[in-house]
Amino acid sequence: MTISVGSQLYNYSLNDLITLDNVTEQGSYINQKGKLTGPNNYTGVALSVLLSTIPSLPTNYSFYAIASDGVGQNYSIDELNGHVAIFNESRVEIRTGNLTMIVAYKQNDVFLNETTKGPLRIAFVDTESAITDSGLWLGYLVKIELL
Repeated sequence: MTISVGSQLYNYSLNDLITLDNVTEQGSYINQKGKLTGPNNYTGVALSVLLSTIPSLPTNYSFYAIASDGVGQNYSIDELNGHVAIFNESRVEIRTGNLTMIVAYKQNDVFLNETTKGPLRIAFVDTESAITDSGLWLGYLVKIELL
């Protein structure tokens, strides 16, 4: 995976990510049609920890995450900090959560693969398996561009 800040590129292998402080918590997501996935345990690196490895972070930024198939998703600093909508199982928004946004590399203690949208994916986790919008979860992550 690559993180770009302007013209600077920072590359991370799976082994690099595994050596950083990790988080293992639960996550669930629901799509527009109401299909619920989870809860599952995800292990990965908090985005805030990963970005702290960048020597010259801009003070105010958002970022764009890109999957291997070119699909991308914009994220705000609020989303980076886990302030995202939480839903019930009927897809009714019930509150704003205080979750942890991670670059996940394991699901239920197994390394992510093509079938589980890996080897890396963006996930939102906490201790209670709060249900978030599936649109926030990005599989097949290969690049993060800081804007």
